[in-house]
Amino acid sequence: MLQEIEWGPYLTDDAGRVVQQELTLTLLQYETPTLLQGPAKKVRSANPPKASSTKGGKGKGKGGKGGKGKGGRTKKRKRK
Repeated sequence: MLQEIEWGPYLTDDAGRVVQQELTLTLLQYETPTLLQGPAKKVRSANPPKASSTKGGKGKGKGGKGGKGKGGRTKKRKRK
C-alpha cells in the first residue's frame, strides 16, 4: 500500500522535455510478490523442439514453402 510519493531532481533533453526523474515511494505495507508464470518455460527447455524433415533444410518459418499457416500450399496452374 502506497503512502507518499516524493519527486526529486530531473533531467531534460535539448527540447526541454523531462527524460529522467528521481522519486521516493513511502509504503505503508509491503507484500512479497507471488509467481504468476507457470512451469511452461521449464517444460519447453527440458523438451526442445525436434528437427523437422522438410525438403531443402528449410523450416516452417514465415515465408517458407510448404509450411502450415495462412494459405498453406498452393497448386501450380498451367499456363494457357
